[in-house]
Amino acid sequence: MAFIFADSFETITAGSDLDLRGWTRSGTPEVTSTQFKDGTQCIRLESSEIINWTQSAPYEETHGFLSVWFRYNTTPGASITIFDAVADNTTDQIRLRIGTNEKLFFTMQGTGRIGDDSDIVLSTDTWYHLELKWRFLDSVAVDDVECWVDGVLACNADAASDTLLTDNGVGGFRLRTSPNAGEYFYFDSPVFWDAAAGDEWNARRGMIHIETKAPDANGPDNDFVGSDSNSVDNYLHVDEINDLHDGDSSYSQSPSVGDKDSYNLPNMVETNLDSIIGVHLVTVAKKTGTNARGVKPFFVDGGSDFSGDENVLTNGTYTYDSHMFDENPDSAAPWTPADITTGNFGLLVT
Repeated sequence: MAFIFADSFETITAGSDLDLRGWTRSGTPEVTSTQFKDGTQCIRLESSEIINWTQSAPYEETHGFLSVWFRYNTTPGASITIFDAVADNTTDQIRLRIGTNEKLFFTMQGTGRIGDDSDIVLSTDTWYHLELKWRFLDSVAVDDVECWVDGVLACNADAASDTLLTDNGVGGFRLRTSPNAGEYFYFDSPVFWDAAAGDEWNARRGMIHIETKAPDANGPDNDFVGSDSNSVDNYLHVDEINDLHDGDSSYSQSPSVGDKDSYNLPNMVETNLDSIIGVHLVTVAKKTGTNARGVKPFFVDGGSDFSGDENVLTNGTYTYDSHMFDENPDSAAPWTPADITTGNFGLLVT
């Protein structure tokens, strides 16, 4: 495991849509287009609302990482938790908090502070990029628990701090807000990974932006049959950009192992890029009937298909799945905007 999860919040219309993405909720988080960092909308929390994302198979004794954009609308009246680092039994252990002085600091659940206030003072109505690094140990090193703000180290845990409450597995994270109505915390484009693998997703990645795309034309593979009983414009039935999914109103399907559909994606809008650190393919799918079936996402650029991990489907229930291509698998080189322009992405029945 390395890259684990990302969410742009672009393909949902209500907080309840988060459920299919692997999130759990406390309260009624809102999707808002009033404020956003990437795309056209983000998540807004108030009145002790929380969104949680936890993985089913945490990795032991490794670092966890989170990149997320954060904004708040009023100076906190008391110290407030923004972020919880969650262990493998879903216990929150390490917390990042913002104080009444608008500085950040870490605490350990049940024992209090494990470091000093940040040198950086935040301000209301301003987007900040937070990058969190954490580890659950009886005695951490000085760089095991850190928060970076807009690329600058803001605060960390003191060396030898005890961050191990119950378990040391990187289980997930929580994003939180104030208990007070009208105090809004905004979050956009969370990206979650750990250091358990040897690829590029095993350390800090810097500021990460997400650009969300949905198919706008068919690709070269058209084996699936659409809900309109043909394979002419299947891309119209898998464009879930406006809602998380529309159930059985429109879809493309095939019962046959080896069948595949591929689609063109629109050109990237962002041109001022340092690098494209990955292409994250997201699917919403289900199976009907008793046969075991799954799907694999794939990339093709006029040649061989390059498949991602299999998503074993659930009978009668739509489920969310994703795969990160760290680099262009065709060239074994970092992605470029041209790769996305010329290539196609799709699904293979397994």
